[in-house]
Amino acid sequence: MGEVIQLLPTQEHRSEFVIIGGLEGAIVGFGERAGLSEKFAIYDLDICVEIVMDSMCVNEEEAREMMDEVIAGSWNSTSTPVFITQAALV
Repeated sequence: MGEVIQLLPTQEHRSEFVIIGGLEGAIVGFGERAGLSEKFAIYDLDICVEIVMDSMCVNEEEAREMMDEVIAGSWNSTSTPVFITQAALV
């Protein structure tokens, strides 16, 4: 992964998002919170893990540990990203 966190202004949205360098391919959307103007990036955690495994040549357990550290240390503001794990609907 490149820089851990960087701010990235986008053209389609008029705010800045906290983007994790190297994990752009895991962004599945953008969200917003009621009452706040800042929007945030939404990442698929499983895709993040795959990207980390490929880019850093680590196994899944190590990649998940790295992502746990990124998530735990990533609070920046209300524009901090959200990480989702997709659930299969039964």
